[in-house]
Amino acid sequence: MSEKIEAGNALRAFQTVIDNGTKTDKGYLLDGLTADTGFDGYTVSLSDGAVTLTLMFHQTFSVDSPNSRATENFIKRLDSVLDKYQ
Repeated sequence: MSEKIEAGNALRAFQTVIDNGTKTDKGYLLDGLTADTGFDGYTVSLSDGAVTLTLMFHQTFSVDSPNSRATENFIKRLDSVLDKYQ
């Protein structure tokens, strides 16, 4: 994969979705991204339906993705949200 996920950008994208998105029963939705928080408030997630990025304490994260192409598309979507709303 040519691109990598940066925890700081992912956290900014998460906050952008929360600030500008529409509240749904699954979290906040903005431009195809869903942002949600865990029960403890320390774990947050972003998903586009194919890829789920879970950000945890100390800027650690995990990615659940079917393949590298889906991950690259997810990263592009994160960047797009940041470019559009910030």
